This record gives sequence, C-alpha cells and structure tokens, in this order.
Amino acid sequence: MKVGVFNTAFIGDVALMGKLIDALFHAGHEVVLYSNSVGCLLYEFDSRVARVVAVKKQRGLGKINSIRSIALQISEDSPDVLLLAHRSFTSGVIALLSGVRRVVAYEDAAFSQFLFEKVRCTQNQHESDRYVELARSLVSPESFDAAKLSLYGDSELSKFSRRFPEMLKSDRKFFICAPGSMWATKQYPVELCARVVERLLTALPQMQCVISGGPADREALEGFTNALAKLSPSDQLVSRLVDARDCLPISELIELTRRADFVLTPDSAPLHIASATGTRVFAFFGPTSAQTGFGPLNSDSLVLDYQNIRGVPLECQPCSKHGQRLCPLGHHRCLAELPPDAVAARMLQSLLPRG
Repeated sequence: MKVGVFNTAFIGDVALMGKLIDALFHAGHEVVLYSNSVGCLLYEFDSRVARVVAVKKQRGLGKINSIRSIALQISEDSPDVLLLAHRSFTSGVIALLSGVRRVVAYEDAAFSQFLFEKVRCTQNQHESDRYVELARSLVSPESFDAAKLSLYGDSELSKFSRRFPEMLKSDRKFFICAPGSMWATKQYPVELCARVVERLLTALPQMQCVISGGPADREALEGFTNALAKLSPSDQLVSRLVDARDCLPISELIELTRRADFVLTPDSAPLHIASATGTRVFAFFGPTSAQTGFGPLNSDSLVLDYQNIRGVPLECQPCSKHGQRLCPLGHHRCLAELPPDAVAARMLQSLLPRG
C-alpha cells in the first residue's frame, strides 16, 4: 500500500515521526513523505522512505495557489491513504482538496469531524507515540509494538569528514553543543551556556565540543563562542572547540549525534534527533515542559529545568507549549536563573563514574 505522510511542522516535530515511519516500513508499506524542505532533509538518506516531496506553504496572496499546488501534487501521486500528521487549518484544506479517499487525522485536526478517519491521543503520550497512533489501523499489532523512534542520515559524514577528518577516529570523545533555538525564550542565555561548557571541558580533559546550529542560530552561536573565548584567554579550551556550523547539514548531524557521547541543547530539534539516535541528551527546558510529550526518551538523559536545578518549582513555568519570542512576564527566570555551576555539577554527576 502506498501511504502518504504529511507534516510541514518544525524540524523537531518532523524528526519525531521516525517511529511512525518505522512502523509503516516494517509493515511493508511504500512511504511517501510530504514536508517542508528542511523536514525532508531528515529523511534524505533514509531507506525506509520511498520518496520525499518538499512542499512549501506560501503566505499572503500566494497561499491559495500553494495550497492548490500541494493538493494537486498529492492527488497525482495517488496514495492509498494519507496520514495527516499536522493539525493546522491549511493542512486540513490540502488534505480535503487532494481527493485522497482515506485520510487519517487526529480528532482535533482541522476538518477531521467531516471526512477523516479520526485518531485520539492523550496528553501524557510522547509526541513520537502520538504520531505512530496514526498508523495503528494500517499495521499489525506486532509491527506497531516493535516500532522504534529512529533516524538515518549520511553515514559517510561527507562534508564534516572533509573538514575535520581527525574527529571521526574511533578514540575521539566529543559532545555536541547546540545553544540556539528559533524561539528565543527556549535558549539558555549564551553567556551562561558558555560557562557550563567551560566547566565541562575543564573537568573532562579528553573531550572536545562540536558546535552545531543553522543560519537562524547565527546570533546565538556568535555570542556563545565569544563568551567562551573570554572565559579561556589562553585558548586552551577554545582549541578544543570544533566549529561545525558551516559543514554539518541535517543529514550529517543525525549521524554525528549517533557517535557523540552526549548532546547539550535547549528544547529544540537536536534534542529530538538525539532521542532518535539513542544518544544521551542534557536538555534545557524553560517556557516549555518535558511532560507535554517532547522530553528526551533515553533513560540516561537529564532535563535541565528550574525544578531539577534549583530544587523548587517556578510558578510561571511552563508558560507555553512550543515556545515564544519573548517571556510573557519579561524576566525569563525559568532559564536565566539556572546557575551554570549547578548545571555543570548535575551534568558531571551524571557523566562521571561514582566512587
């Protein structure tokens, strides 16, 4: 059966569809993924996906034409069933106009009450589990239960290996730090993040730190590297930084994450990529909560939030499901008041052997 999967959400959300993709693939379905250009890059090297189709929802006057164009593309592909993994109004319109006879959507998705086969999920489910629920009626109980959240990228690490060939030696130990986020309120202040990394590198002399981020993270990455340089005027720590900003596409970030000892990141895409590669992650949570289905899945991971670091709850946390541009109360206490010494101590307590 040809199964179309539609999701044009943020890259972290699309990464969490790896479990849904896994269930469909092992049930023998032909999977066609419709996503935005960045989301498609996550599955560019994934043999479980027969084809990735990049779609673009335009804004303003071009929106109507883009909706028609995307719907026509899906119609011409003629999937036997379309799994609508995005709840938005626009996605609902596209599904309707596509003419696909069988559409499976969440019960709270736009227009689902009219034409779609509805799926109910609960708030306490992880987002990857909510995604795989869309496939329950299409796969055997065995395939459903055996599905795992997983991603597969460029195993050759083509671009990264040309720039940093020494980093891929089996004896190299490194962690990835991705300090940026498209939502400013999710970022741990870069000056504080730099102090955490400085303490980690001091306590873990065998480690190197790979800096990762996309074009949207440029300001955060510059602030982070500048702050770390001020903390290490002798360049001893800075020399152990591997600046991979311009040579680590998403497909390679997946595989480098798989090889990393751990990842330090806000509640953002690198967190979910780490969950999908089985990598330990230390994740900052400020305006959002790890309890709403977006927390790390690996048992040795650690949520770095106000409660876990300071030992007491913060009454205004969480204030958002996905993050915001500005703190609604104007203070950003949920992350600004996490002492870097305490953060590093918790991480080292988890990383270093006891005794």
